[in-house]
Amino acid sequence: MFNTNIVKKWNYGNYSSNNYGSHSLAFSDNFGNDYYFSYDTLVAFRGDDGLVIHQNDWGTTTGKHLNWINPDKKIRVNTETFQSKLKALREKYKIAFVNSNHLQNCPEKETNQGGQ
Repeated sequence: MFNTNIVKKWNYGNYSSNNYGSHSLAFSDNFGNDYYFSYDTLVAFRGDDGLVIHQNDWGTTTGKHLNWINPDKKIRVNTETFQSKLKALREKYKIAFVNSNHLQNCPEKETNQGGQ
């Protein structure tokens, strides 16, 4: 039987209503890496090297989401560094993102071919 528990999701936000929970979702993959989204944009991830969090290039709502992930603005990185660290993580685990158009800052978008 196929293990459907390889990906876990949760809401990292502090919204007063569950109606807004989908705006601040996070996911863990089967390698133990965590991915944090603000709406459909990947804004942070945690891999073997710890948390990588993007600087706020968007606005106040995403800024609130980033603060929920980690309020320390000093650890946030620019787009180039974020992309580089994400690419290294993907290459390490051979992760292919399906429909990676949601990963707006993700270089060299790939598709998962043949269900692999």
